Amino acid sequence: MEYQELEKYYLVGGTALSIQLKHRLSEDLDIFCFNPYPGKRLPLPNFSEIFKKFKKDFSITHLENADEYSIRCRLNGIKIDLHSENQFHGPKTYSRLGKIRLPDKFSLLGMKLVALTLRDQWRDIYDLTCLKKEFKEEDFFKAYVKIMSSVYCGKKAGRKEALFNSTMMKLQDSKLLKRLYKADNLAHLNINHQITPEMVLSDFDKFPKKEIKNSRGLSL
Repeated sequence: MEYQELEKYYLVGGTALSIQLKHRLSEDLDIFCFNPYPGKRLPLPNFSEIFKKFKKDFSITHLENADEYSIRCRLNGIKIDLHSENQFHGPKTYSRLGKIRLPDKFSLLGMKLVALTLRDQWRDIYDLTCLKKEFKEEDFFKAYVKIMSSVYCGKKAGRKEALFNSTMMKLQDSKLLKRLYKADNLAHLNINHQITPEMVLSDFDKFPKKEIKNSRGLSL
C-alpha cells in the first residue's frame, strides 16, 4: 500500500517475515502502530483517512471492527488487521516497503517469540525454526526483551527470564509440537522448508535456559 497515511505503521507478523526470509506464504496483513511508552492505548494515526481509502479502493467484507484503535476486515478477500499496540515495545530498526515500515529480522524474532508466549500455533514455531538459522542462541533472549515490556509481564525481578524460559520450553515439548503440527502443518502456505516436530526438537532441545535472579541478584 502506497498510502502516505501509513508511514507511522509497521508491517509485522508472517507477511513481514516472509518478505525477508521467503520461506512461506502468508494469509493476512498485520499492520501495527506502537505507543513509544507501553501502557496507554493510542488511537490509530490517520484512522479516518485510512478507512475512507479502504472503502474507496477495495471491496470490504467481513468487517469485524472499525474504531479508532483497531480495524479488522477483509479487503478484496485479504484479511487486514490495523491495530494500536499498547502492551509491547515496537521495533527500533526498520526499512521501508513503500510508505510502511518493515521491521528488521531481529525485531521480528522478538515479536515471534512474544507471539509464542501468548499462543500455541505451529506457524510461530515454524517461523522461529527458520529464524534460528539467522541468529545465535544468545540473540533470542536479547530480541525477546526488546519487545516484551513490564506492562505485560510486571516489574518483578526475573519475570522476563521466566517467561522466556517457559516460551522456549514449548519448542522442547514433543507432545505439544506433534499436536500443533497435526492441527496445521502449513502445507497450504507453500512452505519452502519442510519442518517437522522432530526437527524442531533437534534444533531447540538443548537450548540454554536463562538464569533467574531475585531483586538482590541471587539465583532462584
